[in-house]
Amino acid sequence: MGTTTNGVEERSLINVLIRPAILKLVSESEGGYRRERDLHHHLTVCLAQVTNLELGTPRRRVRMEEPALACYGSGRKGNLDCFFPSNRSGVFGCAPEGVAVELNYNYDAYLKIEKDVQKLIDPDSAFGSSLYFAYGRKRNFRQSVISGIDRAFGHFEGAKPDFQLPSGLHFIIVEFLRSGEHDIYESSVISPCVPGELTWIHTRVPAVLATLNQPDSGTIQSGAEGIMEKEVRFLDR
Repeated sequence: MGTTTNGVEERSLINVLIRPAILKLVSESEGGYRRERDLHHHLTVCLAQVTNLELGTPRRRVRMEEPALACYGSGRKGNLDCFFPSNRSGVFGCAPEGVAVELNYNYDAYLKIEKDVQKLIDPDSAFGSSLYFAYGRKRNFRQSVISGIDRAFGHFEGAKPDFQLPSGLHFIIVEFLRSGEHDIYESSVISPCVPGELTWIHTRVPAVLATLNQPDSGTIQSGAEGIMEKEVRFLDR
């Protein structure tokens, strides 16, 4: 795991870069992605609008398709969709320090979700911070993702009964509604816990066209900031 200093730095990466980019994506999106790769590309554009990613340099702020350190159920190693290295990451032979991110577009199959989450919570990975971002249009998508989280947890709990979700783990689930609105559900693990102890916060985001038709809608950036400031309510699972 990362040091306390790095833990603060990794939380800053989530709060200052990754989460704002996701909210920017939601504020622009009308759910018109053909496949998961489209979502990846849109998120990359939004990240670049938040900060200079310095892609193509040794100082790049995000690494795409970063090799995962641990097996995740299939018996083979996989790739992380994105890895955001901290300033101290990159020491040869050491576990990487930074934020590991997995994305899911519209996959409600438990096995896919389970494997994604396993990459983030496997104790052998030792990520100080990680985030699972799932965006879907299907009915009951959020519940499918939560079920996948439960299954990923059960995989490790079966081998170690006292296993818990690691601190620094974050979930953002976005459902695109037929009305054009989005429902955002967020949860963060402050201290190790089991899935049933997660607290989910719900935010309803207006449709893009409805926002653009408002005379004082402002820029896309202000729209994303508006999402961050919206009143939220806590949900039971």
